[in-house]
Amino acid sequence: DDLFLQHEVHVGNGVDLVEMSSGESFVVAESRGIGWLQLPAGHALIQRLRVATRGVSKHDFTELPAGDARARTCARTLRLLQSELVLPIGAGDLLGFMALGAKPSRAIFTLEDNAFLTTFLNQVAVAVRNAQAYRRIGELNESLERKVVDRTSELANANQRLADSVHQIEAAYDDLKRSQEDLMRAERMA
Repeated sequence: DDLFLQHEVHVGNGVDLVEMSSGESFVVAESRGIGWLQLPAGHALIQRLRVATRGVSKHDFTELPAGDARARTCARTLRLLQSELVLPIGAGDLLGFMALGAKPSRAIFTLEDNAFLTTFLNQVAVAVRNAQAYRRIGELNESLERKVVDRTSELANANQRLADSVHQIEAAYDDLKRSQEDLMRAERMA
């Protein structure tokens, strides 16, 4: 879909909400000095977020098995994002993600934090989908209204052409009637 919103919201204290910019990539805007970053839909972190039942933490990658390039890519991306935890917004049908920096206390994110944030982001996903549906309905209504105006105009034009044709036929009939009357008068005189 290309109905996704395109923006990043820097919430503060190392929290970024990133929404899909198109059906093909996520763009993380200038934030925390990392510059622009585009993550294609096939990126290891995006793929992991699509199937995640919880967030992706930098601690998930403390011991990487040799040859696990996708896990290394995820770990490198988390470092680049300066994120301790990345949570999906709408897992499966991924709408975006929330990247969280370190807590002010420097404590790790707990399972309770993860559960709370996941519940919160599920509600965000519902709200985003509702907003998208509402916008789509508005667009469909506008399109329908334009079609009604166009069809009404076409019908008015067709009715005018029909009225013009009827007028021409009536004029021709009147001419024919006068000609016939003239002919009948001429026959009577002859």
